[in-house]
Amino acid sequence: MSDEAAFLAALKVDPADDTARLVYADWLDEHNEPVRAEYLRLVVTTARNEGNLAAAPGAERFVGFGVALAEEWRKIVGSRFSLLLDWFSDNVKTTAFVRELTGWGFGEAKTVIGGNPPRALLSQILFEDASRVCERVRDWDFLKLSIASYPPTPSN
Repeated sequence: MSDEAAFLAALKVDPADDTARLVYADWLDEHNEPVRAEYLRLVVTTARNEGNLAAAPGAERFVGFGVALAEEWRKIVGSRFSLLLDWFSDNVKTTAFVRELTGWGFGEAKTVIGGNPPRALLSQILFEDASRVCERVRDWDFLKLSIASYPPTPSN
């Protein structure tokens, strides 16, 4: 197994292993891959912030990486985030949205929104994917979403 394959395998097993992510970033720098190294460091820096990560410093930098880096690689190394349902006021619209977003059946969607928010709608996803969903619903008046690190820390 190559060094890079070992890093990727470690991150598949433990998506929250930021130490492996940072060592991998150093390895990438040593192998003339500064853009991929920067992406890994951005994942770690963003995941370590508190509160709604959609508003974290540097969060907008994720957008450019979608063009520069392979999606399959980003999914392995960057699936460090969760999309949370923070608040909602309309059960019917929220259930429909959750079903559309997740592909869940009615019962599963209703169970998730039946609990006390915040509730994870999607876990182990890319920041850029979570951010796109947040942007899509930003002006909706019946629900609010946020982005958190995965797995949630006690403060999340």
